[in-house]
Amino acid sequence: MNFDSFPDALQVMVDQVIPLLQKRNLFRADYTEQTIRERFGVVDCQGKRAISY
Repeated sequence: MNFDSFPDALQVMVDQVIPLLQKRNLFRADYTEQTIRERFGVVDCQGKRAISY
C-alpha cells in the first residue's frame, strides 16, 4: 500500500483493517511491556546499553 499515492489509505488501515485483524487474533491488541525499551529488550544501565537476545 503506497500511502503517498493514496493519502486516505493510512486512515483506512488504522480504522478498518487493524481492528478486523485484531478481531481475528492476527494483530496484537495489547502489549505487556510498558515501554518500547522493554518491548525490544533494551536495558539502560547507567548510560550503557545492553541488548538481550
